[in-house]
Amino acid sequence: MKAFIYVLYELILGNIVKILGISLVITILLQIAGRFILPHPLSWTEELARFLFIWFGFLGSVITLKRKMHLGIEILYQKFTGRNKKMLDTIIQMFIILFGVILFINGLKLVEIGNIQKSPVMRWPMSYFYSAIPVTGLLILIYSLFSLVKIFQNTSEQDKKV
Repeated sequence: MKAFIYVLYELILGNIVKILGISLVITILLQIAGRFILPHPLSWTEELARFLFIWFGFLGSVITLKRKMHLGIEILYQKFTGRNKKMLDTIIQMFIILFGVILFINGLKLVEIGNIQKSPVMRWPMSYFYSAIPVTGLLILIYSLFSLVKIFQNTSEQDKKV
């Protein structure tokens, strides 16, 4: 399971986010160059940059969650020890799982609505933009369930040692 999580989140998702970031920078540079060099600016670059930014932000948040770089209240967390810390970790993971489920379910509804809408310039279905939400929800859900299992495995291993 650890190998699957590593491949999915570090190799695949990490490289996708890097590609999205590089593409975002290139698209914005094209937009800037188009305004100053070309007689008519490239109209599609703004919309593509928005699309890339949405995906970059949502998928980047999953990587942030996996690497435990998200915001947290360390002062409160450091006051807990032993079983209380494990209980707090469990509660935190349960809330993150709930958030992932909400993102996934409501994101699917938004994607369904987006199927009938088209983007103004590129004429892409808006579901391409909105699909970042359920994908992120699913990835958060998978990783949080993995983290929850790890918490319980560590607890059961410590109980065996006692």
